[in-house]
Amino acid sequence: VGIQSFYTSNEIKNNKSLLPGITDFQLNYAILEALTKPFGWTEGASRIYYTLAQDYLYSDANKNVVFLDNHDVSRFYSMVNQDLEKFKSGIAFLLTTRGIPMLYYGTEILMKNYANPDGKVREDFPGGWKNDTANKFIVSGRSKEQNEAFNYVQQLANYRKNSEVLKEGKLIQFVPEKGVYIYFRVKDEKVIMVVLNTSNTESTIELSRFKELIQNRKTAIEISSKELLELNNTLKVDPNKTLILELK
Repeated sequence: VGIQSFYTSNEIKNNKSLLPGITDFQLNYAILEALTKPFGWTEGASRIYYTLAQDYLYSDANKNVVFLDNHDVSRFYSMVNQDLEKFKSGIAFLLTTRGIPMLYYGTEILMKNYANPDGKVREDFPGGWKNDTANKFIVSGRSKEQNEAFNYVQQLANYRKNSEVLKEGKLIQFVPEKGVYIYFRVKDEKVIMVVLNTSNTESTIELSRFKELIQNRKTAIEISSKELLELNNTLKVDPNKTLILELK
């Protein structure tokens, strides 16, 4: 992170760079590790926490570009071993963390492959020409799993577009425990809580730990499912599942 931050404008470093932010590779490495490696003191989900904890090295970390994959690295869906729930967790993180989210074409329809060579992750998007054998631009041209991924991306992207909290709110994170990473986005009186369970087991969250941010709020809407949840003493999260909670 220190090396990355050097290439942004920062009065502390007396740096003459005119870049307001950088392409945040360190955060990309962190989310990939969180979704593919076992949890530890500094490994797995902890990697996200310790990466974001260094945001003070940037003049404004909210101007960094956050991404899951691009034209020079392996496709995200392949990197998470084509696990749809882990894919959704990555999308949820991308669209709720600080910074400017960048979505590489085809990620929304689960395009896959490894950058060996790079041409394999720069293939044409299927469809758009009359001679194409498949057309992923339309519902009928996509598989059930591809439509599930597409709809999830579409739903969260539109939610972020209309959410001042996610676009401008402060990020407050907590040290991960047992593979569960929890952070909040806060703006004025509006609060969004994100619970990212990277473990292979169901997790029970003790909500008293987050009292300073939950305060007297009693319910929350889970954005992807539209389910109304009671904020009592505990919150259960399924394995490899991410909850995006708009607190009421």
